[in-house]
Amino acid sequence: MSITQSNEPLYVIDGVPQTDGIGFLDPMDIESVDVLKDASSTSIYGAQGGNGVILITTKKIKSGKVTVNYDTYAGIKQVTSEIDVMNPYEFTKLSYERAASDPLKLATFTNNYGAFEELESLYANRAGKNWQKEVFGSPVLSQYHKLSISGGQNETKFNIFYSINDDEGVMRESASRKNIAKLSINHNVSKKFSISGIVNYSNQKITGLGTGEGGNPRLSMLHNVFRYRPVNGLL
Repeated sequence: MSITQSNEPLYVIDGVPQTDGIGFLDPMDIESVDVLKDASSTSIYGAQGGNGVILITTKKIKSGKVTVNYDTYAGIKQVTSEIDVMNPYEFTKLSYERAASDPLKLATFTNNYGAFEELESLYANRAGKNWQKEVFGSPVLSQYHKLSISGGQNETKFNIFYSINDDEGVMRESASRKNIAKLSINHNVSKKFSISGIVNYSNQKITGLGTGEGGNPRLSMLHNVFRYRPVNGLL
């Protein structure tokens, strides 16, 4: 158990421990990931490494002529399988059985859905609403774009890039858009002394409620999508 109530490991990026997560990283800029498991390895980071240490190394600057690169990819996401749910007739029959033992509940049911002997004629051929189709919607697009410029001689090398990761969510009105920029410079002052500098910029905007809210299952979109009634009764 962590004293800080967090079970997150310590991330060390290019030798620098990070206390604010790794959201500013572009996954395409990662060269390698190593996990320190034994106590002797994590002990050098003190209490911060109590939950483990993950070492992340980003791609190094390479000398050479100035080059411009553009990387991109795109994909389509869609929910391909759904959980079977009750149709209007099945739902109203089950609701009747739940209400039949209580006169007050039965009166409310009859007022909202009709008498038991009318259920088949009212709902057997009635199209219900499958909330999975309503919530997950149609196929959505995910795309990534990255423009980078790098080069320099042995004394001074540089690398700069800007990337956009635009990910539409399979849930309607949900999405994530992340913009990342990075500037890396390395200058060899002499054979024994060099100066390096890295500047990172990251901005992410997430829209939509997501699959849950505050850890309460009653507010979970995925939890409730299977509980919503397929029909509102006589309305």
